[in-house]
Amino acid sequence: DISVLRTLVKQRSESASLYAGAGRVELAEHELDLIKVFKHFLPVEMDEGELITIIEATIEKIQATSIKDMGKVMKIVQPKTAGKADGGFVSGLVKAALN
Repeated sequence: DISVLRTLVKQRSESASLYAGAGRVELAEHELDLIKVFKHFLPVEMDEGELITIIEATIEKIQATSIKDMGKVMKIVQPKTAGKADGGFVSGLVKAALN
């Protein structure tokens, strides 16, 4: 499942940061190597430009005008980006576009 792999990548990334901060370079490198393996099985993520294009088109389509419309925008954007972009990142882009 893609969500499991994304969770593992996130966990390994956090572990690598902690190990690097503690001076445990060999453990950090091991975690980074595991991330490379997991990412091999994940679909290619959409770049920020693609996401912004989808978000702007959605905002224009539903004539969203303020942050109050964020839920409506996310309801349309989320299925288009699911598995291809981090939901938190997409949410941040939508929020920025509506401000």
